[in-house]
Amino acid sequence: MTYAHELISSDLEDLADCFIRRSPRLSELSSADWLAVVGRLATDLIEEARGIDRARWGWYADAVENAFAHAVGAGGISKRQGLFRSLNLTSALLRQVPPVPGISLLDPDHQVDLVMHATPLSAAAARELSRDWKQLDLPRIAQLREAKLLLSPVLYSLQFLKPGSPRECFLREWEGLYSSLP
Repeated sequence: MTYAHELISSDLEDLADCFIRRSPRLSELSSADWLAVVGRLATDLIEEARGIDRARWGWYADAVENAFAHAVGAGGISKRQGLFRSLNLTSALLRQVPPVPGISLLDPDHQVDLVMHATPLSAAAARELSRDWKQLDLPRIAQLREAKLLLSPVLYSLQFLKPGSPRECFLREWEGLYSSLP
């Protein structure tokens, strides 16, 4: 059995522990293996989220961060794919467990900060471009599409943000034009 199969067959605790310890055997994984292993870690976390003790979430957040960093470093996923996966994982988890400020996986503020930094254009620019986006060149359409993909998982976090905060204002502005994005 390959190391990838061992990891994929592991329970959540053992799989996460491998990333916490930064097992030297991680170098045995191919780029294709990384996609499967990271997917398994995320799936297991989502499935077991309600049963995870609040005190353990920091440990799991570190494991996920290490797993994504290794996957990016090994070429299994791009940095952008890692960001999308992280945002979607947090969104799925926040639908099951309450937010925990300071724990990246469960911190809506952290999630919105990532999107604020990664969004390829301002909401004002997106509003202008989205009016007639079908007439745009492909790179501009791709920018609008990327913004929508980044926003999709974080709009759920609006309910957790402090009203009137810069994060809440940022998301509200994007929420207003979300449906007009390609």
